[in-house]
Amino acid sequence: MATSTAPKLPGFLGRLANFYVGNRRMFSGKWMQNLEQKNPIVAKLNDVLNLAPAVKWGLSIVPIGLALSGAVPPEKVDIKQSAALGTTGIVWTYYGFLLSRMNPGMLSLMLVNASMAAVHCTNFFRGITYKKQEAKRPENPTKNE
Repeated sequence: MATSTAPKLPGFLGRLANFYVGNRRMFSGKWMQNLEQKNPIVAKLNDVLNLAPAVKWGLSIVPIGLALSGAVPPEKVDIKQSAALGTTGIVWTYYGFLLSRMNPGMLSLMLVNASMAAVHCTNFFRGITYKKQEAKRPENPTKNE
């Protein structure tokens, strides 16, 4: 357990949070420390700076793949969800540029956030364009006979 200069929080949740403040390792038990000493790759994967981008890539690969393949038609795009995810992608990419300490994990996290912003902003504009085109269409087109 790492020590920190942050103020200590009271109660059960405080004890739980205080245990993880300043600790970059996801699993910090004795068995994991032994495994990390034997295999340095496990130590890299157990670091939150490397694990967070890997998990986010795992969650993001499906929307990115669907956007690249064009499998989602514009009428099925959820505009509010795309706007929210695109905005958070933009915000977290910008925040990543502000960090002074860069490592491959942080660069990967910036890349996944930028790709999520691009995918969801594209879907947002596809959905908006489709809705505008639908609004311009007449309700009952007349046939020329």
